[in-house]
This record gives sequence, structure tokens and C-alpha cells, in this order.
Amino acid sequence: GAGANQIFWRNSGGFAAYGGNLYVLLNGQTGNTNLVWGSTTGFPSTGELHFGSASANGVVTLSNNVDLGAVTRTIRVFDNPSTAADGVVIAGNLTGVGGGLGIGGDATGYLLLTGSNSYSGGTTLFSAVEVIISNSTQLGSGMITVSGGGRITNTGGAMTLTNDVLLRGTLILSGADTLTLAGNMQVSAAGGNRQITANNAGGVVI
Repeated sequence: GAGANQIFWRNSGGFAAYGGNLYVLLNGQTGNTNLVWGSTTGFPSTGELHFGSASANGVVTLSNNVDLGAVTRTIRVFDNPSTAADGVVIAGNLTGVGGGLGIGGDATGYLLLTGSNSYSGGTTLFSAVEVIISNSTQLGSGMITVSGGGRITNTGGAMTLTNDVLLRGTLILSGADTLTLAGNMQVSAAGGNRQITANNAGGVVI
């Protein structure tokens, strides 16, 4: 927007933290902290959410709940490879009937999901950005598609993911305990090799 303390993105937009961590709560002064992607004024309509940069040295935390709507929305993480102090946290709940989440960006970056996420349109991993979860709902209820590459790290103890998985690239799994992939596993026949690398201390059950 044109006024003080206002943000307006016509297409893609986002935040990076430099000189310390950055905590973002949009529309906080109005009391309506639920954002609808494609509908809330000033929030991206058809664009992407971008976090981090090649010079960032702090963690960005987005506290708003975000309704993805009924289409796939993309979060892209950019990383400063010279420091481990930068990263992205989505602390609000991600919802959306039929809405999906695409995650891409730099393979050295990370995205920590801490909300209770109920979006149903699936999760697509476009790159090997590390996606960190602590419970089985945080990747929504739809299919997980590994398109090119993906990393999922479990920090919540032994976990079972019931999502179906479509493997179109390499999936790297990490964590301190056992991870069970209980959904159907599909492997794309087109393209190169398909691989799952299991770094979980307790192993991976498929």
C-alpha cells in the first residue's frame, strides 16, 4: 500500500531478515490475521511467496494463518550459503479445500512448518529445500510429489505419514526417529533415476 506500515504485492513478494530475526504478522492492527491467497488485499494473487536472500543472516517467521484457496500456491526459499543462521518458519495454519503447496528454491535453505495444516491439494517439492516437520499433518492431506528433488526432516519422534507419494526425483529423508510412509508409493517412469535416501536414525518404513 501507499500508507505507513502497509505492504502491497501485485505479483510475487516476501521477506528476508538481515541483522537479526524478523517476525511478520500481516493485518495485525485489524485483528484479522487470516490471509486468503488470491483474495486478501495486498497479498499475492497469482504470484509466489519468497523468503530469504543471498545476503540474509536471520530467520523470517510468518505468523499468519494462510488459506491457499483451491489451487496450488508456491513458497520459494532463497538461502545465504555462507551462514547457517538464516531460514524460514511458517508458524500459522495452512488451509484450503483443494489447495496445494509448492515448495522450491535453494537446496541449502530450509522451511520449518509448525502449524496445524489441513490443505488438501497436495505438496509438491520442486527442489531439495529442507522441509522440517514435527507432526504428520504438516504436509496436508494430499499427495506428496517429488519433482526433481526434495528433503523432509522429521523432528517429532516416530512418525507415520499417510500421504501418497509420487516420486519423480530424489527424496532425502532425515530425522532422529523412525519415519513410516504408509501411503501408496508411485514412481514416475519418465526421466532419470528415482531414489529415496534414508538418513533417519530409526530407519524408514515404506
